[in-house]
Formats: sequence, structure tokens, C-alpha cells
Amino acid sequence: MSGFSKNLVFAAMLLASSHAASAFELGAYGGLNFEGSALSPATNPLSAKSSLALGATVGMDMVPMLISIETGLYMVERKMGGALPLGVSLTAGVDPTTYSLSYNALEIPLIARFKPIPFLSPGIGVFYSWDTSKQTTEYTNPAGNQVKSENPVSRTDYGLIGSVQARMPLVPLLSLTVDARYLIGLKDNGYDNANTLKLREFQLLGGLTFSL
Repeated sequence: MSGFSKNLVFAAMLLASSHAASAFELGAYGGLNFEGSALSPATNPLSAKSSLALGATVGMDMVPMLISIETGLYMVERKMGGALPLGVSLTAGVDPTTYSLSYNALEIPLIARFKPIPFLSPGIGVFYSWDTSKQTTEYTNPAGNQVKSENPVSRTDYGLIGSVQARMPLVPLLSLTVDARYLIGLKDNGYDNANTLKLREFQLLGGLTFSL
């Protein structure tokens, strides 16, 4: 058998093993989290800033090779900042002109994944998160003074999540995984009664998935 034929057979074996029905899947991922927000009715949201995200997942097939359920636990850094419209306050009793926020949180996603083709699995679901560190806020007030405060937003959040996941088999039962996610927070996290603040996150993750 020629070298090309051997490579072709090996590739076919990897394809078959990666698409075989597996009752459970375990994953470990890391990557970047881009935290942003949506202000309403104000028109300019805070700008997203890059930070780290780490997590682990467990998945279970509901319909073999077609639909699976996935959950897990992620630790994410959340950072955002920018200029705020006049009259918009995200901290009680404060009307800042510039604003930055950073803190850590844990997230639990619950995602239904669809697997119409072997290596691409879009998914939709929900998430719940809560803060695990003090929320550090730095802002400039209208007088030009630099001010720091803590806990300007809610300690919990929940919302919707969309995901597109791609996998490349490395060896039988083990795949390299890339996952792009967008999270839409549904809880109002602001202190300004005239405007609502809802969080937005884009996550780009990579890691390994092991099929059992």
C-alpha cells in the first residue's frame, strides 16, 4: 500500500471515529472573553475589552449523532469601559463622563447542540452567572476627578447563548475544538432608572473534547 493510500485510510478512520455515536463528552477550554453592554434608550454602549475565559463541559447525546445537551462551568473575566452619555449613571448617585469596570464571574451554560454534519455543531441555550470577586469601577466625574468604587452592577445575571462549534479529530475519541459564543444578558444591571444596562459577551474558546 502506497504512502498516500495509508494516509487516506488513516484519515477515513479518524472521520469515522469522530462521528461515531458517543454517550458522553468531556471538554476543557480556554480563550478570550469580550465583555460589552447594551444601554437603552441611550445610544452608545460601553466598549468591550478582552479578558480570559476558562472552563470545562460535559455533554450527553439525546438523539445519537444529531442532538446533544451540554453544560459546564466557566470562569470569566469581565472588563468594559468607555464614555457615557450625559445624564446616564451606572453607579448610584454618580454621573460620570468616562467609565471602566472589571470583575470575575462564574457562568453555567445549558446548550442544545445540533450536529447536521460531523465537525460543525451550532447550538442555542441559556446561561446563569454570578460574580466571584469585588467589582472594581474607575470613572471620571464631570469635575475631572478620578474616582473608584465597588459593586456598581448586579451580582447575578442570566440570559440567552448562541454557539458555533467546530472540531478536528486528533486521534480516535479525542478532538481539537474551537467554539465561538455570544451571550445576551436579560437582566437590568444598572442603577440609572432612566436607562437599562444589559451585558453582552463574545467568547472565542479553544481546547480538547474527549468522547466516551
